[in-house]
Amino acid sequence: MKKRTWVLIDPGLHKTLARGERTCVIVKSLCSKLLVVAWVIALIIVSNPAAFAGTVNVKGSEAGTFLTANFSYDGKGAAIEDDSSGSDNIGGHFKSKKLNEATFGTGSCTGPDSTTGIPATLVHADEVDTYKQGQLLLDGTVGTYCVIFSTHSILATFTLSVVAGTGKFANASGSITETFDCLGLAHGQAAPNYSGDFGSCQVTRTGSVTY
Repeated sequence: MKKRTWVLIDPGLHKTLARGERTCVIVKSLCSKLLVVAWVIALIIVSNPAAFAGTVNVKGSEAGTFLTANFSYDGKGAAIEDDSSGSDNIGGHFKSKKLNEATFGTGSCTGPDSTTGIPATLVHADEVDTYKQGQLLLDGTVGTYCVIFSTHSILATFTLSVVAGTGKFANASGSITETFDCLGLAHGQAAPNYSGDFGSCQVTRTGSVTY
């Protein structure tokens, strides 16, 4: 018969080992929970860029149509109404409604293809961008145009200030610069009974917005 060897374990050591096992289980559970939280945060950031507020260096684009509006800022010319939709890193997908009016200048301007056009300056512009999280309201008077009649093109750049907001953007501030590349599709009756223009626009957005 084999000789049995008995090993006595100190009760205090047994309790220490048990506490160690429980601590290991608690640490593993905590790590698992932290990993889940990290994945949730990452998912929110990816699916909703505006989930965590701060200052955003704006990057985005939009596309839409323009039509001469029955509206004037100065009583001298007609404003253009733009309807578009796009996406940026402020709040993701948005719809935009814009009003802007220009006044023609003197001299000439040149398009990207070296085509000569007539320069114009912005009289006034207003814009409302509607996101899922709220609205941004913008206003400005700084902008330039180059109207190229031979190719029915309108090139423009505006810098608009954020003047108000709703929802998540209620306390927003900053500015957005928009660069337009527009193409006229239909031209209304000529002066003196001018009835307007209709066409399409591609727009890029840059700037800085804090909310």
